[in-house]
Formats: sequence, C-alpha cells, structure tokens
Amino acid sequence: MGVYRKFTPAGFKQAWKEYFEWCDNNPWMKSEVQRGILVQVPIQRPYTEIGFCSYHELGEKYLRDLYASAKNRSDEESKEFVETLLQARAKCYSQKFEGAAVGIFNANIIARDLGLIDKQKHDVKADYKIESRKPDLSKLSLDQLKTLREINRRLREEGEAG
Repeated sequence: MGVYRKFTPAGFKQAWKEYFEWCDNNPWMKSEVQRGILVQVPIQRPYTEIGFCSYHELGEKYLRDLYASAKNRSDEESKEFVETLLQARAKCYSQKFEGAAVGIFNANIIARDLGLIDKQKHDVKADYKIESRKPDLSKLSLDQLKTLREINRRLREEGEAG
C-alpha cells in the first residue's frame, strides 16, 4: 500500500479524470500560415501515463510501481487501483491510436509508443547466375586508368569503414 499512498482509490480515479480534462482544455498550439497570416491552431494533446505523472508531480515510475505492488493483491483497495489504472491505460491507448488513425497525431510516433510495429519479412531468391568478366582495360588512357584506380581505392575504404 505504500507506493500509492498519495491517492485513495476514489482520489486516483478523480486524478485521472482531472488529467484527461486538463489535456482536453490545454491543447498544444501549432503555428501555421493561413492566407498569409500566422495563426495559432490548437492541436489535441495526447493522453499519456508520463503526462499524468508530470501533471500530478509524480515520478516517472510511479504508475509502474503502483501496478506491480497492487496487481497480485486481493484487497478491495488494490483491486480498485488496478481497475482504475487499466481503464486509464485503455483510454490513453484508444485516444492515441484513434488520433493517429485520423491524422491528428503522428502515426509513426504513436505506433512506436503503442508497440505497433509493422514487421515485413522479405525473402528474395535469385534464380539466375551472375557472370563475372574482367574488363579489357587495354583501350583506356592513362588518365582513365588513374581515375579507375582512385575509384577502386575509395570503394575499398568505404567498404572497410562501413
């Protein structure tokens, strides 16, 4: 019970409600030029667990520690904390996912934050043979040979560095 001593179960639920309302009432402002005039456009603030902690002046590990200490306990207070936290997490997830889906939030950033990775496996099998032939350098001028040697030197250096 020590880690969540800042809140009662009802106070914890109220704290999330206040945080969500604050996010809704305090959007980010984005500067845009519209018809040649610089204007401030409100942008929805995403709901985040770290935002909740910051808003309530809590450490960044507060919610993780609260969940870890309450999830396996059977008392009513612990169950209420866990239920509130899981509901809040679901609301954060849903708001970020839907905001990214409709273009309010950056989809790449939100996908990474939510652990949504698009993994694609590419198996390419070549069914052809590559023949290697030595070029006939006898017709190149001395300057062309020097240039070719310099190109080969640079390619080797890049290959060794990379």
